Amino acid sequence: MEAAVVTDEAALVVDKVAAAVARNGPAFEALLREKQQGNPKYAFLYGGAYTDRYALALQRERAGRARLRSVQRPSGYADMTRYMARCTAY
Repeated sequence: MEAAVVTDEAALVVDKVAAAVARNGPAFEALLREKQQGNPKYAFLYGGAYTDRYALALQRERAGRARLRSVQRPSGYADMTRYMARCTAY
């Protein structure tokens, strides 16, 4: 099987879909599969070209979201944001 040439447009579509699926969940991916069936631009959802790139991008997005959820706000965060809002209001 011949390797597909990665174009900027294809890479952008794959990366944006991976980010959206990571953000919205598996139901969103199922909806995309249903709506984009037969669309060659979304062949990566069905095991076509760029499937490996999609799997990697999805894994990367999910890992990044998990990391963001695990970060805790510093103590006094709410007080600090109220203070900053007051300072910039003048």
